[in-house]
Amino acid sequence: MKRQIFLPVLHNHPYFCFPESVGWSSDRPQHSIVRHENELDSFNLHLIVNGKGYLESNGVTYTLQQGDSFFYFPLQKQLYYSDLECPWEVVWVHFNGKLLKEFFMEMGYHQTKVWTLNSWKILFSNIILLLEEAEQSTILYPATLSALTYGVISEFITNASPLTRNRGFELFERITDILPEMRECSSRPFELQTWADHLNISSYYFCKSFKRVTGMTPTNFIKLCRLQKAKQLLLEKPDWSIKQIAIEVGYPSISYFGSVFLENEHESPGEYRRKHLS
Repeated sequence: MKRQIFLPVLHNHPYFCFPESVGWSSDRPQHSIVRHENELDSFNLHLIVNGKGYLESNGVTYTLQQGDSFFYFPLQKQLYYSDLECPWEVVWVHFNGKLLKEFFMEMGYHQTKVWTLNSWKILFSNIILLLEEAEQSTILYPATLSALTYGVISEFITNASPLTRNRGFELFERITDILPEMRECSSRPFELQTWADHLNISSYYFCKSFKRVTGMTPTNFIKLCRLQKAKQLLLEKPDWSIKQIAIEVGYPSISYFGSVFLENEHESPGEYRRKHLS
């Protein structure tokens, strides 16, 4: 199976990013791509959905499996291919944008071509959404194509880590797995060491790894979970006082709850409730 659509190159377009092609391929054991240096003038992002394949770079062969990804800059030499016995299923997008090279280099994405995704299914969904839009509307709605491509890029940079199958990668998965539990327990007093002990690591390493996985500190994650719950309760429980809601989400002090809410939402809990219930 192979679905692929090519789009015309938009010169001097106003968008941060724009796709040139997007596709989805499976059951193709002979899938093999060799591109010479300076051949492809666009970024190339692939995600492995199932099966197995390989990428060769600087004399090293990397084995790629479900949840792994590879990312080429424009004009780079490219060599990748499917495993013959367990052919990969892949989705991909080629895209461009005037500011993208500087953007990706500042974030260090030029340092390696192979990556792994802490949560790959959302990236897969985003690429499929882009593929379906391109198939249905082609170039009719370029702003939509750009927005969907931006969604792909955002999800990739949020979840991608340099490819490694060591303890560090396993820890990323374990942190991702405990996020729902942390959210459910967010109204209780937050004890950093308890969560670090849960993963059998130091509190320092827990904080460092947590930020790499989520982009925020554990305490900020708990704060955002509490605020999200508070906003729901402000609207779902109009008969509850602000003090009741503060206590319910984990803030015994109503004044502290108000200051945290105001700092993050730029309005007080009462103002938020009045605005959305009016």
